[in-house]
Amino acid sequence: MKTMKPNLLIAIFTILSSAVFASGNLKVNMSQSESENAVIEATNSNMELFEIKVENEYGESIFSKTTEAKADYKRKYDFSTLEDGVYFLNVKHGKEYYQKRFELKSGDVKVLSERKVFEPVFIQKDDKVKLSYLNYPKEEMSIHIYDYNELLHEQELKNEFAVHKSIDMSELRPGTYKIVLASGIDIFEHDVTVE
Repeated sequence: MKTMKPNLLIAIFTILSSAVFASGNLKVNMSQSESENAVIEATNSNMELFEIKVENEYGESIFSKTTEAKADYKRKYDFSTLEDGVYFLNVKHGKEYYQKRFELKSGDVKVLSERKVFEPVFIQKDDKVKLSYLNYPKEEMSIHIYDYNELLHEQELKNEFAVHKSIDMSELRPGTYKIVLASGIDIFEHDVTVE
């Protein structure tokens, strides 16, 4: 694939970084209020839906709710019907989501780990696709380009916080392609049409 001129890359980096850094405001707090109860608080400066899910360690949904568009959410959850074990609280708000892994043991709720993810931004102009991604979890990443199920290109990326990549699709024949960004356990897909 072709490379881009440095001045164009700097301009693209400036535009994409301002678009990505404009958000990143989602905050999620989980605290125990009493035995087998936890208060979930989520805030963001944008008025969007909150999607809240609680899953067990096998990925099975225990609870799911979508709120009205709002900037703040607060609710007390009763975990008394759940068995002791490890669970995941997932809060999605627009293109951001927060995941808290917590343990329920003898009525106590303890947060074990958390990760914040902001979906990447893909912008296509002609036969070039600009990708911008904030790697909050600081995980290993790779980009894959597919033509239907056939892998055409694969590239490992450095474990960096701010990723800005320009992908030149001009040498591909007209058609629809899929760009996949794999980051840790997250997979992000974007369809691209080359004319």
